[in-house]
Amino acid sequence: MFINSIYAGINGEVSILGQGSLCTFIRLQGCNLKCKYCDTKQAQKVDKEKTEFLSTDKIYTHIINGYDDICIFPRNITITGGEPLTQEKEVLALARMIKMYSENHYTISIETNGSFRVPYSEYVDSWVVDWKAPSSGMRDKMKHANFLTIGRNDFVKFTIKDKDDFIDATDCMEQLYKGFESSMFAFSPQVSDWSGNDIDKKILIDWMLHSKICVETKAILNLQIHKIIGTA
Repeated sequence: MFINSIYAGINGEVSILGQGSLCTFIRLQGCNLKCKYCDTKQAQKVDKEKTEFLSTDKIYTHIINGYDDICIFPRNITITGGEPLTQEKEVLALARMIKMYSENHYTISIETNGSFRVPYSEYVDSWVVDWKAPSSGMRDKMKHANFLTIGRNDFVKFTIKDKDDFIDATDCMEQLYKGFESSMFAFSPQVSDWSGNDIDKKILIDWMLHSKICVETKAILNLQIHKIIGTA
């Protein structure tokens, strides 16, 4: 697998693991999209001569050993990117290995960009799936069919810059909402950096409060608290 980094930190965004939960991150290298607001551009491209490549066995051993030079690896695991589903076979094999050979003591969440159909896996506890709104520049890569397998332990996440993004997001929610079995929905204000916002969070909250589908689905506001407090 092409790896950007493996490190311990906190879940700064929505996850079944809990926002703010201690977590081991496996950040993969390589993404098929180029979102205008991407905050991990260093993980977009794979240079086969320079990018670190590790087998699933080595990643598993590293995680199960439980520590690196500076901290202990928590048993919550978030696999992110880049885009994990560009390496789908290996990612699902790693999830299976972690769950089966660790006697299921780990909880696994995978973050994906919405451009791939989310595969079913009994070894993945939760998916966090982006729906790319118009301001991302990647709206044409979104298909409702990619979201058909997600359920009530999963999140659909929208990054919002303006009212057009919000309208597109709520239209998507109308298509995806399945009642009790539905995934959860989260709205993130798009930010260029943490010195200034592209959209005022209070405006986004007001839009949500005036949206029937947001109220009905118990949609939540999602802030990147790892950036607010200045951690990885």
